[in-house]
Amino acid sequence: MCKILTLKTRLNSFIHINQLPSEILARILVAHAEDHYRSATGRWDKSVFTSPRWIKLAHVCRHWRDVALDTPRFWSFVYVRRPKTFHALLPLSKSAPLHIDLTLDPSIWSGAEAWKSATDLIGKQSHRLRELRFAATSNQVKMLAEKMGHSSMGWLEKLVLSHSNSKATDAGGSEPLQFLQPTTGRTPHLRHLEIRHLLVTWTDPVFCPTLTTLTVVAPKSSRNPATPIGTFEQFLDALRAMAPSLVDLKLEECMPRLLSTAEHSTSTRAIPLTSLQHLTISDTMGDCIRLLDHLCVNPTTTLNIFAIGVTETPRLVEILSAHVSRSTPLLALQIIFPQPTSSFVDITCHCNADLSLFRGRPAINLLLRTSPSDEAREQPLTAVLKASKTLFSRVQTLHLTAQNGLDVSWKRLFPRLYSVETLSISGDPGKGFFKALCNVRRVQKGQVWATFVPLRRLRKLDLDDVRFRNSLWGYERGAGEFFDQLRDWAILRCNYGVPLERLNIWECKYMDATDVTLLKQIIVEVEWDEWERGSTDEEDDDDDIFFDDDVYSY
Repeated sequence: MCKILTLKTRLNSFIHINQLPSEILARILVAHAEDHYRSATGRWDKSVFTSPRWIKLAHVCRHWRDVALDTPRFWSFVYVRRPKTFHALLPLSKSAPLHIDLTLDPSIWSGAEAWKSATDLIGKQSHRLRELRFAATSNQVKMLAEKMGHSSMGWLEKLVLSHSNSKATDAGGSEPLQFLQPTTGRTPHLRHLEIRHLLVTWTDPVFCPTLTTLTVVAPKSSRNPATPIGTFEQFLDALRAMAPSLVDLKLEECMPRLLSTAEHSTSTRAIPLTSLQHLTISDTMGDCIRLLDHLCVNPTTTLNIFAIGVTETPRLVEILSAHVSRSTPLLALQIIFPQPTSSFVDITCHCNADLSLFRGRPAINLLLRTSPSDEAREQPLTAVLKASKTLFSRVQTLHLTAQNGLDVSWKRLFPRLYSVETLSISGDPGKGFFKALCNVRRVQKGQVWATFVPLRRLRKLDLDDVRFRNSLWGYERGAGEFFDQLRDWAILRCNYGVPLERLNIWECKYMDATDVTLLKQIIVEVEWDEWERGSTDEEDDDDDIFFDDDVYSY
């Protein structure tokens, strides 16, 4: 047997990769381990990574095994789920900087001794941690924080703490965790900090001036004003200390609540976030405004505001308008409308008019949702349009993603977008859309009458997934369907000297080549993907699926 192993070892030595120096092979092994770690920690569903697959490289041959055992960094990227594997890997990493991603799954870490020994081991090795991702219950995270709080973490660059079950009744706990003792300098290189669904006090030294990325997502229990997470002044002091270095800031319902509506912040100094590129705030509209009033951000900063409530919309729009006035004008606007039964609107603004660049970094992303306390029950989009004034006056590209049956105040939207040159529609815009576009007004200015055509500068129209008719079953042309209203509107624009120059039709339902021929008589350029729904076979198939007797037993 020994002779066979010796022979295999000699044969393996002739393989090209085994002729590489051990230092080069070690780098290859470390790169593979790091790639596996990054791909595992970057996934939302981590269940597919049930075992440390990178270790299989150490089992290729005895030479690779010897190189792996002599390379501590190969064992320093620890992503495991089972206690035995976790305890076996850490000693092999020796003194190399550690990258740990550990989730204490109750189905695997069932005994208290297992997870307590894991937190003890992490606490003892905290001095060589470079990255730590730890997900567990609030009590388990607090125990880890206590063990690490007295240690110096001079190598730590990234820290992610989260509750393993954010929907649990104990998510966050009743008392905030104290991650570091009240002494500074324990995390001199910490750059990235995420705390999700855990209570934390804003006086914790972990909110240090070296941070460039901060994400705090509070648990539901933090919405109680009596929760001891600190005062609003302490929250502002923490932001002020971190402000010079922050590049990405995300705050979700983590601001200290006011004990009464009459309480106001005594701080009048604005917090200058000179390096900030992304700001995300998710909270009630009142709290969003309260924070924005204390911040001074760069004109190029992307603002992501997710607010609940519409009563204070004018003040929020005023803040956004002031931000836009200091930067490049908004040239593209994307509005996503909800289902008719939902009361929210998603508005994304870009400083580039090219539709193909919509996936780039926007200037403003505003998502508004009504709350049960809103007395007026005003639609969020209507509230924004009332307060917008000239916020959207320079917009050249308008993209609408709509749902069928949507009731939108189109007459209030189009007059504020008089610079639009390209209109893109995805989905059915619903009733009132063409009525608003055909609402030509004549206004007297002195002795001269002026004619105002909605979207007068419009030159290009893109239609995607629009239903031209309700059905092809025995339809009659001129029956008031989308196609007929589109044709009448195109003729109206020609009559007023502002014709459409180009029409693009993509994957639209219930239309045929005859419709395209009629449109080409009115519009100069019509591009069609020739996707013609000539029958309803697909719908019949859908009916067979959803209304089968065997399924519903009618």
